Amino acid sequence: MSNLIRSGSALVPAAGSAAAAGETTTPAGEIDIRLEDPVVAAVSAPGEKRWGFHQFPQLSRMPGGQLLLTYAHNEDAVATYGTVCPALVSADDGRTWKPLEKDGTPFVPSKPHGCVFEVLDGQFLTAPPAPNFDLKAAGMALPAKVGGTRSFDLFRLDQCPKPLQEHLGALPAWRWFPATKQWQTEKIGYDARDALVWEIADARGLIPRTWFEHPPVRLGKELIYADYRTMYLLDGGDVPRNNTCSCMVSTDNGRSFERRGTIAADPDGTLQMNEPVIAATAEGALVCAIRTDPKPGMLMTSSLDRGRTWSKPAKLHPFGVFPGMVLLGNGVLALSYGRPGVHLKFSPDGCGRGWTEPTTLIAGDEKKTIEATCGYTSLLEIGRDEFLIAYSDFEHRGADGRQCKAILVRRVHAARLAQAK
Repeated sequence: MSNLIRSGSALVPAAGSAAAAGETTTPAGEIDIRLEDPVVAAVSAPGEKRWGFHQFPQLSRMPGGQLLLTYAHNEDAVATYGTVCPALVSADDGRTWKPLEKDGTPFVPSKPHGCVFEVLDGQFLTAPPAPNFDLKAAGMALPAKVGGTRSFDLFRLDQCPKPLQEHLGALPAWRWFPATKQWQTEKIGYDARDALVWEIADARGLIPRTWFEHPPVRLGKELIYADYRTMYLLDGGDVPRNNTCSCMVSTDNGRSFERRGTIAADPDGTLQMNEPVIAATAEGALVCAIRTDPKPGMLMTSSLDRGRTWSKPAKLHPFGVFPGMVLLGNGVLALSYGRPGVHLKFSPDGCGRGWTEPTTLIAGDEKKTIEATCGYTSLLEIGRDEFLIAYSDFEHRGADGRQCKAILVRRVHAARLAQAK
């Protein structure tokens, strides 16, 4: 069943955009937004309330067209990074789901929110979350710290033990080749120049490394990714005062990534720049949505030179954890975010200059932000004017009417009005 939510939504200029500054902008056509009924992909046991269980969903498209859906089902903690997670597959673009068969992939899906993505030449790549480097088990210690906050300490990677440098500079990965239709293991070289190691206060001795939480953007012959899990010295050589986001670029189809520049860093160290997602625009530029903490918010910044320099981040919304973005084939840019609730916005011009009012999937409560959903979302384009969104519902009712957690997948149509007739 299809439910018409909004047709021809009003535009809200993005903070800092030309429209916000008083100039006139012309949207690239109004859009017709339709939500199909959600598909219940997975349900917890009745009464499940534990944080970290049955949440944080991730959608991917596999070679051959099947969809992969993973989610977390254990404690939300650094110590659980790289642990096995539940995985489902769909052969009908998300209308039905079944468990991934044992040995269905050569790699083991792991949490949190690792993804599989297509790169160039018809190849697919995944570098899922891997177990942490355990300093105690390795009999090693970190050097003197060079910075940090109350929640984590920072250390220069080039001063750390060689095994840790090698661990963080080579990401375990699997690549699928269309000629052989087989997966092969490889190591992705990850830029270690001016890199920093962070150690969280409540996970001393465990050092996580980067994985791909969103597909890199394919722009020409380059793959471009927004990373916040590997931190670096700032462009001027200073130690950042809080979490930052870096633009990582591969020119060899994902076999290595180098840091191109800083996407966002709060100069006074008040805000953490977390969970960035990057997307190409309809004009071939880049935009990046970023979660901020400890004061909740969502910022947006853009780049006109393939990630070398970025505009000053502007406020996009008062909240937004783990935002997702996808540029549809019809030129509409879709954005998902949450906590409280789960919401969608659309940029008709495909460039993020203006956004529709939110389309709400779960309303949530701003005073009880984690009671209705984890707020994490995942988007996957499945057609020129449609995509899937995966999210969690903590207030789902099972067949017996009892409360449980559910992982939902919903089809969204976002057609320009000329296409929607």
